[in-house]
Amino acid sequence: MDNDHRKLVGQRIKRVEDRRLLTGRGNYVADYSPAGLLHVAFLRAQDAHARIVRIDKTAALAMPGVVAVVSGAEMAAMAKPMRALSTMRSYKATSMPALVVDKVRYVGEAVAAVVAENRYVAEDALDQIEVEYEALEPVADVEGAGDPGAPLIHDDAGTNVLVVREFERDEVDLAFARAALVVRDRFRFHRHSAVTIEPRGYVADYNPGAEFLTLRSSTQCPGLVRSTLAELLGMGEHQIRVIAQDVGGGFGSKSAVYPEEVAVAALARMLGVRCGG
Repeated sequence: MDNDHRKLVGQRIKRVEDRRLLTGRGNYVADYSPAGLLHVAFLRAQDAHARIVRIDKTAALAMPGVVAVVSGAEMAAMAKPMRALSTMRSYKATSMPALVVDKVRYVGEAVAAVVAENRYVAEDALDQIEVEYEALEPVADVEGAGDPGAPLIHDDAGTNVLVVREFERDEVDLAFARAALVVRDRFRFHRHSAVTIEPRGYVADYNPGAEFLTLRSSTQCPGLVRSTLAELLGMGEHQIRVIAQDVGGGFGSKSAVYPEEVAVAALARMLGVRCGG
């Protein structure tokens, strides 16, 4: 260990950013509001499992201040769905589109997006979108999801069990047989979520002339976001810049790419403007 590291290890290091943040001088996504910024709002599913039969955008498009209303089919033409890939044995990859194309798979999944001149109009326009659903049987728990004949959430996977992992080292049975005490139990881990002061937020700015996309995001992984956007939007990484300034908490919840991130970027590219959501 060199001398510079010895000065840091085990020492109380004064934080250099506290004064700026505590005096209200932080710079977050919501602080960036340039002229001409359009606002994006998402219509979210109320059903846990349902097929989309029809989407009628007529009334929403007729509202003053509404610039665009986009469904999953239209978004699919602009952005490929994300796929969580893995080299784990027998792993089954599934797709996550920026907007639902065929059926919703959980409550809150984004079905359509409204782009409007301000946030109030965008939110109001969501109520004017008519979506007809065909209700499907939901899967309410993990054990039920693995039962034979359970409703399939991802039809192309052919099963709800996407991966099974077993860890074994040396002679496990012999180790248990020789153990002085063996404890068996069943453990249930409840659902949990990171709750941050700053929610997720994005502002995308697309320059049609330069064919360049700039995305401001409250993300913990700007490099990953840039690489993913390049792949899904069919752009080069040199055509995309992702800016992550101050992030108001993450705790891991902002260390992934989200469908809304892709949707906002695709909408800005489609319209050739700045979009925020």
